[in-house]
Amino acid sequence: MPSSAQNHLEIQAFPGALSAYAPELLSMLNENRLCAPKHSFQVYLDGETLVIPGRVYYRAENLLTLAVNSQPSQAMALCLGTRHADGHVREACLRHLLTQSENWIAPYVIQLVGEYVIEVLQVIEQALPQLDQSIYARYLAQNPGHFATTARRVRSYWYCYYRDRYPVFENYPATRVLQAFCNMRDGIHWEQREGSCGGR
Repeated sequence: MPSSAQNHLEIQAFPGALSAYAPELLSMLNENRLCAPKHSFQVYLDGETLVIPGRVYYRAENLLTLAVNSQPSQAMALCLGTRHADGHVREACLRHLLTQSENWIAPYVIQLVGEYVIEVLQVIEQALPQLDQSIYARYLAQNPGHFATTARRVRSYWYCYYRDRYPVFENYPATRVLQAFCNMRDGIHWEQREGSCGGR
């Protein structure tokens, strides 16, 4: 009989090698959660398919307590925290997550580039020099569809919410971050080239 944790969408959000850590982590996260995760997106990681929740609704205190536990459950909790419905929780988890170097954090970071909270985008931009470019280059090469969708969302959110603040699209923080990841994908140091960017 599968454990109750195996019925959660979140168990599909990580590589199989981490499955031993998932039941206890998800049991604690889902205690008194506000509601079940909503929506999802699918990505690929070294031959595995990951299904990541679009939004989670854990109690923030449960999440942030787990986020200071030992690896790798800490990084797993932080990844799921970047999908939290509260933008402040997403930002707090992201700040810690960006110091990690596991390859399975890449889809969570890339997903945030295509969202609308500009403070989160600025955190990513500030962290670019410290990121392991090889991890993101490999991930983006494996997931052109996710990257293309992210690029479309960047332009859409700029047009809807930020074009008055940033009349030039290239000056919008998400555009700069997108270009940096585009350069990583193409094997160019993130700050060496400017230009148009999107998924292949």
